[in-house]
Amino acid sequence: MATAKKRKRPKTKRASAETTARVLRQKLAIELKLQGYSIREIAEKLGVTKSQAHRDLQDILAHTKEEALELAEQARKVALEQIDVAIKGLFKRIKKGDTSAVFAFTRLDERRAKLLHLEKTKIEHTGPAGAPLAADERGALIAELRAIASRSAGAATGSGAASGNRPPEAEAAPGTAT
Repeated sequence: MATAKKRKRPKTKRASAETTARVLRQKLAIELKLQGYSIREIAEKLGVTKSQAHRDLQDILAHTKEEALELAEQARKVALEQIDVAIKGLFKRIKKGDTSAVFAFTRLDERRAKLLHLEKTKIEHTGPAGAPLAADERGALIAELRAIASRSAGAATGSGAASGNRPPEAEAAPGTAT
């Protein structure tokens, strides 16, 4: 047996009038809420149940939030486009060595990163289970960082251990006895 498909009814004047009435009721509900009326008072003034008054407020707030988010996204896109145009305009000046153009580029790039949510993140070194580093762990970390810095400095100057620098392993970590 074939099942009959339900047909969608075309919108009628009645459905359109109901939609208009609902939108007007929602706008009046939010106006009353902004004036300090309670849900019960709003329901009484509009001639609806408390749950309907609450739904009306929720619907209009959700719709308003969606519109605000859409507008914010459009504004963000426009700002990004403006930044891109400005950055492109700075390239010639940067190539010529104009330091003010470099600073302007840096500020624009930072603004672009904020708009794209690419801000710097703080990195915190912690011990096991997120606890603070113990003194011996901290000392070992400092010694390791000094060794890396020493190797980098030695490679950059071409000196290394022959320059008379003490190896980092021989240095005592802060807070430990020598």
